[in-house]
Amino acid sequence: MMHFPESFPVSLVYLKETESTNKYLNDLCNKQCVGELTTVTTDFQTSGRGQRGNSWESEREQNLMFSFVLYPAFLKARKQFLLSQIISLAIKEELDTHVSDVSIKWPNDIVCDGKKVCGILTEMSAQIDYINYIVVGVGINVSNE
Repeated sequence: MMHFPESFPVSLVYLKETESTNKYLNDLCNKQCVGELTTVTTDFQTSGRGQRGNSWESEREQNLMFSFVLYPAFLKARKQFLLSQIISLAIKEELDTHVSDVSIKWPNDIVCDGKKVCGILTEMSAQIDYINYIVVGVGINVSNE
């Protein structure tokens, strides 16, 4: 069961179950104006997605699964990998405060003790060289075997 602080600094959407937090947030962004850093989290994804068409498998209520939206107007579309790098480094830095031997397997995996503990999926909506928005999905194995 998810536990949230009384206040959260950005808009937070909690879904008990969803197909995919990235899909949900992408669909929401295509329907309405969504504030930057709006975050969608869930206890379970029925069709979690990974890079290059891979799936993200997770046991119910055993992992952190969330997506958030960015509007990086300062960044040209061809440079979007910089955001992936920053996000990977930020997640690694936070995990370093809890466990040791954390490394990044570029471009989108966080590894601990030789095992993948986190996957990151970035999906961009762009027009030629302008980024409309980027949805970043993160799955962190917390209790999953």
